[in-house]
Amino acid sequence: MAPYVSHDNPTGLYRTTFNVPMENLQGRRVHLVFHAVGSAVMVWVDGQYVGYSQDSMTAAEFDITDALIGSQQAADKRGTSATAALLSEQHLPDRTEHVLVAMVPSWCDGSYLEDQDQWWLFGIHREVELHFVPEACRIADYQTRTFFNEDDDGILHVQCQLTGTAASNKVLKVTLYGEGSEILAAARATAPTKTGSTDDGPGWCVEAELRVPGVRKWSAEDPFLYTLQLELTEASDTSIQAERLRIGFRTVAIVDGQLCVNDRPIVVAGANVHEMHPTRGKAITTDDMLKDIEMLKRGNFNAVRNSHYPHHPRWYELCDEHGLYVVDEANIETHGFVENLAISLLACDQAWRQQFLHRFFNMFQRAKNHTCVIVWSLGNESGWGPNFAVGVESLHRWDPQQRPVQYEGATCGSDAVIFFGDGQGASSDIICPMYWSPPMILPPAASRARPVILCEYSHALGNSNGSLHSYWELFWSSAPEHRSIQGGFVWEWADGAVKVHKAQILDPNVKGKHQREAWLEGEYAYGGDFGKESGRQDRNFIVDGILFPDRTPHPAYQDFKRLQQPVEFQLKSQEGCSEGLLVRVNVKNRYTFRDLGHLSFSALAYDALGEKCPCTIRGDADMRGISPGESRELEVVMKTASPELQQCGQWLLLQACQTDGSQLIPEKFVIADVCFTVAAPKSETSKQPAGGMLCSGSLPPLLHMPAAGPATLERSGDKSVIKSATYTARFQGGTLTSLCGTDGLELLAKPGLQHHFTRATTDNDRCGTDFFVPWLIKVPLVRHFLDCYGFLSLAASWKIVGLDRLTASVTACEWSSSAEGPKLRVRENFSANGQLLLETCFEYVFEAHRVVVSVTVTPIGPLTGLATLPRVGVGLALSAKLSTMTWLGCGPGESYPDRKVASDWAVHKGDVDAQHVDYIVPSENGGKADVHWAAFTDRSFGHGLMLTYSCGDGEAQQDKPEDAASEKRPACTRGAQLSASRWTQEELERNSHRHKLPARQALSSRPVNVHLDTAHAGVGGVGEGGSRLWATANQFLVSPGHGSWTYSFTLKPIVSDSWLRSETC
Repeated sequence: MAPYVSHDNPTGLYRTTFNVPMENLQGRRVHLVFHAVGSAVMVWVDGQYVGYSQDSMTAAEFDITDALIGSQQAADKRGTSATAALLSEQHLPDRTEHVLVAMVPSWCDGSYLEDQDQWWLFGIHREVELHFVPEACRIADYQTRTFFNEDDDGILHVQCQLTGTAASNKVLKVTLYGEGSEILAAARATAPTKTGSTDDGPGWCVEAELRVPGVRKWSAEDPFLYTLQLELTEASDTSIQAERLRIGFRTVAIVDGQLCVNDRPIVVAGANVHEMHPTRGKAITTDDMLKDIEMLKRGNFNAVRNSHYPHHPRWYELCDEHGLYVVDEANIETHGFVENLAISLLACDQAWRQQFLHRFFNMFQRAKNHTCVIVWSLGNESGWGPNFAVGVESLHRWDPQQRPVQYEGATCGSDAVIFFGDGQGASSDIICPMYWSPPMILPPAASRARPVILCEYSHALGNSNGSLHSYWELFWSSAPEHRSIQGGFVWEWADGAVKVHKAQILDPNVKGKHQREAWLEGEYAYGGDFGKESGRQDRNFIVDGILFPDRTPHPAYQDFKRLQQPVEFQLKSQEGCSEGLLVRVNVKNRYTFRDLGHLSFSALAYDALGEKCPCTIRGDADMRGISPGESRELEVVMKTASPELQQCGQWLLLQACQTDGSQLIPEKFVIADVCFTVAAPKSETSKQPAGGMLCSGSLPPLLHMPAAGPATLERSGDKSVIKSATYTARFQGGTLTSLCGTDGLELLAKPGLQHHFTRATTDNDRCGTDFFVPWLIKVPLVRHFLDCYGFLSLAASWKIVGLDRLTASVTACEWSSSAEGPKLRVRENFSANGQLLLETCFEYVFEAHRVVVSVTVTPIGPLTGLATLPRVGVGLALSAKLSTMTWLGCGPGESYPDRKVASDWAVHKGDVDAQHVDYIVPSENGGKADVHWAAFTDRSFGHGLMLTYSCGDGEAQQDKPEDAASEKRPACTRGAQLSASRWTQEELERNSHRHKLPARQALSSRPVNVHLDTAHAGVGGVGEGGSRLWATANQFLVSPGHGSWTYSFTLKPIVSDSWLRSETC
């Protein structure tokens, strides 16, 4: 039963010396402050014990005045300082030098309240300071409250607590300064009211109120701060003490079921932020904090949740200054009790009440005067009980600003829970669940009684963050039934991996003399990499941010940025004009408080070769008059491409850029952008779909090839050679062994087109109960139970049916002739565990200038019972020289069926090696969604191979936030899923760390491994509650229970003269 502290308790001892001249003690008290030390600290000054503190993430403060005076008096009697006795009798003549000793145990009873998902790092994390305060009378504390009167003047109310024996005749000057040093308002309070006794003597209360006409209100969009000065003086005006605070005028309230700042409902674009640095752990600096705030602001985030403890004092100052809404959270998490089905145990135990209240008060006391703090949080994943109920009541009583209080650990019934809460507890002012999918949010929002703001959503474990767009459709929605849905906080901000600075590190899986494994200097390690007791069970579960540890972004960061952008673009119409094409776009201001005058708008046209050309914006592009919620139409004139290029498509890119640079966001930084298809590509066939937009089969930007004779077939035994005017193909049996163009360049690095049904598993694929307790899947009954209730990982379900060890057998290989040219049909079956799982067919047609490959895949037997397949597609290995990739599809970054909002559907070009995303745990990565064609060439528009894709399964279902059934292709799939990498799928799968991937120093000599999939499952992370936070939305699964997949693609060798030429500009 808690509390039990193990005798195996590693303990740190810190010792340092400091100087305090005797004259500095005259009329002053000296307070020693540890801003964060964990798990607890015992302190001695000059050998005298001065106190103990726990709550590792708020300040521990000790009055050490008596210890300092006592040691100096003892030194006077001995003729030497007390330091000498503590430093092995070393003679130190300076009698003002003192010794500070801190003993820091790893564990204490408070550790039961600090079970956060993070590295458990112990020691002194933040600064240690000496504070000198007046002794006879001083400002002990103060609280501020801002509000607005009927004339919209700003009112600042200050309540100041004085302590000391001589406070009754003192004067408190309250002065408010503006942007410069001008005084905007001032008051003198001269009649303190006695409030009772404190540890420092009698207590007194002084109140003052200032009025500021025409006040500039603070918000995350306009974080304007004033300077408040409190000066305590004698009646003669002699200064005793002065305190300064940067303060903003703002109000926070819940009005009609919506969280409002300054009486306007806000949309929360938030992130959960841990204090963690890859080399310094919890010892973060101001530069570290500024880097996080810079990336938050550049990504259009406006809020942070301090997960899961109060953060560094400087953090709040910076959030005040740069504009971030803060949910401040008490240092409480007890989710370790989940394993005993007793997560609420401590919350229900009255013996722990004071520890709970101590932490609530520490959080409140530290941040109560910071404008950025708009919500208090009682903690994280700690169940529910009376100790939390008392905390809610206390925070409402303590806080004169009456900020809302939230807590996710309770349920709508407000009873103690045995697992996790649902964020609907009656005591929570905000419904704040974690990992609810969009359909799960809708019912509690229907009552419109309380705001619904997800305290955690979109778990960012590796290649993740699928279905973000579904959330943001609700967050931005103006529909009455969605008005209370106001945003959320992504989990989490940055990967929690630790950078390794040693050349070698212990590998717990290897015994004997080979137990040490070489690492690359500066690479990242995670749970289990430092021995069995270093989080081996959790492995990489805290490597779950949208930034890497060095704060470079994951691809998903760009999706957050675009979805959260404060400008909405809508294509209204387009028509021909004398200059080319006139495009009308509706621009809507999604800010809450400011207009769009700080943004400049520009436009670029893209043709099918990816070439850019500036466009002209007609009329007035000044957006200063566009108030929040209002719209204006922009008219953009763009030149059209040549008729040959125009039929391959044309695109318009609009950007809204910062006009004036700031400390964190430079001038011309893109705040919001969008890409529109203004000329849809034509089909390679004469058939054009309704609406003009193709799902596949778009024309690539190649010259029309003149008529040529048909391809010819030569056979000798099981070897076949097909020759045409533009290519030569060789087969052995049913395997393509060679493909060359007219220049003789071998395009294939390895023989064969291969069916592929697996991928290098993502972290979400591997997540399930078996991720944490792998042995469970070895017990058939347990495995069946987990599978039935959705707690078995997808990767485990795939292994059970044998998807990772399929055996192929060719059942037919038949040559024939057709009007288009020679034809080859290859039928192949795939089996595992003695059962037939898949029947497939490749049909090759060798036309004069290209090879057309039609594919049919039919799932059979146990495979049809799976929730999803990872992929259905083909793979081929291309020559290492074909390192330039040009494609029509989503790009330029990584995209998947359920995460592609930030990837513009247009023509993109890049180096194959640049497409790899170096996730710390290797996995499927670098994909491109909705690809219609892709060329792999030896240089930009050079020699190589053109792939074009066509789907035979019809249009995929539409996506929507509500529940949807899975089908054989993910929702809104508009082409193939494409990826290209120097590493094989098997290499990505078997290596647990990215530094273990082979041949990093010789990548350019390795083949280019291309995957072209007609169906590819989403990356997931949408969640179905806290117990299945890795889930993929049903509509983005690849269901094998809906019959066969049919698709086709072409292989066309090309040379540099094959390409059309751009004439747009």
